[in-house]
Amino acid sequence: MTIRQKAFAIGGGYLLLFAVVLLFTRPAGLRIASLSTSPGARKQKWTFRIGTGTSTGLAVGPDGAVYVGGRNLLYAIAPNGKLLWEHSLGAEGVKAAPVVGPDGTVYMATIYGAVYAVASDGQRRWQSFGNYSGIDASPGLDGEGTLYVVYTTREIDVFQESRSRPFQGRLVVDPVRISDDRVLFGGYFASSRNDTSPVLAADATLFVSRQSWLHAFTPQGEQIWAMESPAGGWFGNPAIGPDGTLYLGDSRQTLYAVDRAGNKKWAFSTQGTVVESPTIDADGTIYFCDDKTLTALLLDGTVKWQFSPRWGCLSSPTLAADGTLYFGARVDGLVALNHDGTLKWNDPAGGTNSAPVIAPDGTIYVLNNGGVAAYWDAGAGLMPHCWPRLHHDSQNTGRSE
Repeated sequence: MTIRQKAFAIGGGYLLLFAVVLLFTRPAGLRIASLSTSPGARKQKWTFRIGTGTSTGLAVGPDGAVYVGGRNLLYAIAPNGKLLWEHSLGAEGVKAAPVVGPDGTVYMATIYGAVYAVASDGQRRWQSFGNYSGIDASPGLDGEGTLYVVYTTREIDVFQESRSRPFQGRLVVDPVRISDDRVLFGGYFASSRNDTSPVLAADATLFVSRQSWLHAFTPQGEQIWAMESPAGGWFGNPAIGPDGTLYLGDSRQTLYAVDRAGNKKWAFSTQGTVVESPTIDADGTIYFCDDKTLTALLLDGTVKWQFSPRWGCLSSPTLAADGTLYFGARVDGLVALNHDGTLKWNDPAGGTNSAPVIAPDGTIYVLNNGGVAAYWDAGAGLMPHCWPRLHHDSQNTGRSE
């Protein structure tokens, strides 16, 4: 036997041993994605190249146009992958995903603190004055067209549209005080930039997580209640369940269920920080990705099933009307799971670090390698009457039905 043959034999033996150890030592209930894509996995329709500096998310308008921010530009892409227009944001860069109103107006928040409203034809409607602290998270949009922008842990600005002029003005809320004797961390931290987005219940109650606190506000900015993270971790983006329960993770590897009065219902220990936001289907099942695993929980916080892609998750899951879950993974790329947690297909070339967006015709859009990629699967849009993705819908309004 030659030296090369011996090397191959030894290497093959180690590989076989590794496979046996992985098979018999992995945690119960976890499914390891296939090393190759399943049949029909490559369902990519087109890609649109943007380059570096893309935003952290996509949005789909009422006419099917796809919106994404890149460097200092807002792009509008047609459903066939062709550029419709691009709108300059001056010297402003972007980190937050666009938000689209029912009339097709696109709202873009920038890292230098300005908010832009751009019509569906690419013409600017209005621009707010900048704020030195900048904006890292998408605004929330209620059913009346009011835009809620979280600038910092101290400031929530409210923009209200007016027929007589581009925007009516700002209503500034400064909820730094938790109660009569509690305030947020002082100095730099009390005015640091906030990287979570506000969400709105069907009755227009506004929920905002900032640092280790979760707040509920009336539409007028009056605080209803505040809850501190029991573990002391910083909260992520909340999701709202069918019964009004709030679900959100914190930086101490815990997912919480919180009732409408601000009381903890239960807590679930995760295997890492919850990515972006949980997703909730019509029967109340909660889905979330942490650093390692996608987990499905029942309403009482017990495990329904778990799926572990190779090297973990990159995005939160998005839920289609037929029950398919789509999410981004480090090695397995864009992953599609059946409703029971089994692998449907995956495309290693389709990795995304932001929740996929699904158009009404079922097209799946992802941020991928400095651009936008469109995929086709079963043709099912977002699951209705639930919280099917980050920011609730493909317009990123953050508003519950």
